[in-house]
Amino acid sequence: IQYMEEHRPLGTAGALSLVDAPDDPILVINGDVLTGLDFRAMLDFHRDHQADMTVAVKQQEMEIPFGVVQTEGIRVIGITEKPTVRHFINAGIYLLTSTVRRLIPAGQPYDMPDLIINLISEGLKVVSFPVTEDWADIGTVEDYQRVQMGIEREND
Repeated sequence: IQYMEEHRPLGTAGALSLVDAPDDPILVINGDVLTGLDFRAMLDFHRDHQADMTVAVKQQEMEIPFGVVQTEGIRVIGITEKPTVRHFINAGIYLLTSTVRRLIPAGQPYDMPDLIINLISEGLKVVSFPVTEDWADIGTVEDYQRVQMGIEREND
């Protein structure tokens, strides 16, 4: 584990320009993520797919509490009552090759979504790795307390 101090905010990707990293892939985890992710499996996946960057993703479900109306112009063509929408969200965990790290501008603010978009536009291989293990964002006091309550219930 390597820690560094930013003299001004650089964003998650921008901060990587301060790290002297070997040629091996580097694992980056947002500081407000709590997970049981199998990092070895993620690294194997990254290597097996010869990825330049692997982004951990978590399936998120959200129930819409209303009927969703499909339209074409003003004409109603369908309705779905209280659907559940499923999407993969960015889990804040990344593996990057040395090639990717060299593309990060030195000492400049740069966020991971910008890096991902730029890698895709450059034709580099960005793959997603689904997180099936426990995962939680504990970036707010409320989120942290919610996770703590869940852990306490599990230990009872």
